Amino acid sequence: MKKILIMAVAGISIFIVLVGVIFFVLSSFNTPEPEPVLEESRYANTRSVASLLLEVREKELDSLKTIMKLRENEVFLRDTKIDSLNEVITGHTRMTTRLEQQIANLTRKLDENQNQEANLKDLAKTFETMKSNEIGPILNRVDDPTVIAIYRNMGSRSKKMIMTALSTERAAEITKQLVGFQAEG
Repeated sequence: MKKILIMAVAGISIFIVLVGVIFFVLSSFNTPEPEPVLEESRYANTRSVASLLLEVREKELDSLKTIMKLRENEVFLRDTKIDSLNEVITGHTRMTTRLEQQIANLTRKLDENQNQEANLKDLAKTFETMKSNEIGPILNRVDDPTVIAIYRNMGSRSKKMIMTALSTERAAEITKQLVGFQAEG
């Protein structure tokens, strides 16, 4: 588009110059021998050709100024687009950083849960090797969710030791929680 515009302006300029030159050449051939009084008219023709050339140059200058303004506008639009894209990139970078932090936190929590689960399984295996009277004093000092977690990780044969090691009231409460009933409060 720009090249076509430049070529069009150049073509028009060359055409106008050629028309002026042809006009000047033709007017000089058709003119009869000048009389001393007509000497001024020859200068007038020269002046009119010079005026035409000056007009052509001024039009070329105006065209170039227009092209320059168009280029300035294009540069401004590109700069605006670049700034907008930089803002989008900054937003995406911030979001990526936040998501990476969330992933790191979730990974850490997952590792903690896996470690806790492994510890709980080891603890359940340890309790399976113990007798009920050895487990009772320990279970009486931990909260209900811990007792339930240990219970769920024990083998089915060993689960009864948990219930027999607890007091009747606490075993009933744990049983309610295991089946999903709320404790009466």
